[in-house]
Amino acid sequence: MSRLKPLLPSEMTEDQLKYHEIIMQRPIFKDYPKSAPLEGPYNPWVRSPKFARSMTEMSTYVREDGILEERLVELAIITVGRVWSAEFEFAAHAPRAVKAGISQAAVDTISRNEEPQFEKADETAVYNFALNLTKNCRVD
Repeated sequence: MSRLKPLLPSEMTEDQLKYHEIIMQRPIFKDYPKSAPLEGPYNPWVRSPKFARSMTEMSTYVREDGILEERLVELAIITVGRVWSAEFEFAAHAPRAVKAGISQAAVDTISRNEEPQFEKADETAVYNFALNLTKNCRVD
């Protein structure tokens, strides 16, 4: 349950509503009614449209213009999402991770907070990096 009350579009400022409309165009929200409040990180972000736009630009950069391929970005997201018990984030990105090439077995293992076995060294490296940075606030 969110600590912030969902903000309905009818309660938003003009700037917040512009951000809401942009986010509602994302594939993850394709089946949501346009009058629905934003979920996940977008609910707090929409309260500060300038911050929201900056975070959206950063996440777009990481996902689309960064140096890691989609499979590894999604693996990092679900790893951090599980450590922080971020149910929305994990549920939104677990299917993307599988679609991008992370094995369903690895995703299922991460969902149980257990250590997965990966076939690829880069997956092991990204998992360990994300896990250590998130849990220990440092990486060896």
